Amino acid sequence: MAHTHSVSSLHAADGSMDLQTNRTARCIIKDNYVRPSDEVYPALLRGVVRNCIDTIVLTPELNTLMGLRVNEPWKSHWHPSGGGQVPGDSYGETAALHLKRDLGITIDPVRFQFVSSASFPWSTSAQGVPCHMNGVLMAVLLRAEEVTARVVPSNGDFAQSSFFTLENVTVANGFHPAIARGARLIKYNTTEHGRIC
Repeated sequence: MAHTHSVSSLHAADGSMDLQTNRTARCIIKDNYVRPSDEVYPALLRGVVRNCIDTIVLTPELNTLMGLRVNEPWKSHWHPSGGGQVPGDSYGETAALHLKRDLGITIDPVRFQFVSSASFPWSTSAQGVPCHMNGVLMAVLLRAEEVTARVVPSNGDFAQSSFFTLENVTVANGFHPAIARGARLIKYNTTEHGRIC
């Protein structure tokens, strides 16, 4: 059920790095998870800081694919694939789930790499209430065949999508500051160290 790579200092369970303890705790969490109803979710958003996992998708040429957001927050701006983290899922599992939803491609969670995290206080949300999110930014390097195999959905954030160079992912070009910072980090690491993160 759980991958051994899901155990990290950022994703330990019951305060333990022991693999079996981690697996057991994650299974208990997942077995007890109940998705909030549409009526309950706005109230929940007002009272918690929600983890959201966004993923900078990179082509072999190190261009990044962004979708035009259709809902608040950050409506009508370019943004990477992403969404809420389900309790018990790792960052990589969450990123894979949303990439499957947005682009129709299946990526092994182990391929996603942590880039950064940032506080995202919003005055509104898709549910019409203020919300505060902890934005975790991941990155994944796709193979050429994965890029061409992606699905362009008829609706949602990736119904309209575009490729950008990392240099063009800037606040001046309308990107959220946390996403622009992530693009700079990736550009620095690929140039200086030959790796994404």
